[in-house]
Amino acid sequence: MDPFLIGLLGVIILFVLLALGTHIGIALAVSGFIGVTIMSGFEQAITMSAAAIYHKVSLPALITLPLFILMGYLASGGGISGALYDSLALWLGKFRGGLGIATVWACTAFGTVCGSSIVTTAIFGKTCAPEMRRHGYSKDMSYAICASAGSIGMLIPPSILAIVYGMLSGISIGKVLMAGVMPGLIWAVFFSVTIVITAKVQPNSIKADPFVKTPTRREKFRSLILWWPIALVAGAMFGGIYG
Repeated sequence: MDPFLIGLLGVIILFVLLALGTHIGIALAVSGFIGVTIMSGFEQAITMSAAAIYHKVSLPALITLPLFILMGYLASGGGISGALYDSLALWLGKFRGGLGIATVWACTAFGTVCGSSIVTTAIFGKTCAPEMRRHGYSKDMSYAICASAGSIGMLIPPSILAIVYGMLSGISIGKVLMAGVMPGLIWAVFFSVTIVITAKVQPNSIKADPFVKTPTRREKFRSLILWWPIALVAGAMFGGIYG
């Protein structure tokens, strides 16, 4: 059979599987397996598939992916995400848009213990969005802040996307991880500025002065103690990358 026709058949099978809702990875594997079977035979296709799966799965760097996600869930279950938000809310909550900015920087800090933006978004969407709505933020604004700020988790190390990119491109994973620090911080600054501008342009979406009682300076500084787990994990992680 002509190789061009085999390739065309593989593309058609791929699009049919995708149209049926098949997972992209499975659709690619099935179409590729069928193409190799037609060209080289069933036994050769089995051998090549097994070898390809083994070499991809056996990479040591892959072990970091489930561990990064596990670390994020453990941090959330231990109350770190809530503690970060509470601490930042004491410092920023009095300002117009302060709770939104606190959410942004809490997501940024939490990104140092979670490698997934999806996990970060889900956790803070559950933790912070109801609190912001209770203090006068609109529903759209509350969840928009959580969804956008959660994406910072994929830039701040540890980052699952950085691991995958480093593996596919052959670039040092440590360098890719460290390269995400500054863009993540810049992203957080831009999100914070956007919230301040939105509070002025659309005052109905963000109400002013959410706190009935202004926290004392002592309460603010005592809340900084809640940051020690993040500082410990971040120090160990960045030290490990550099080491």
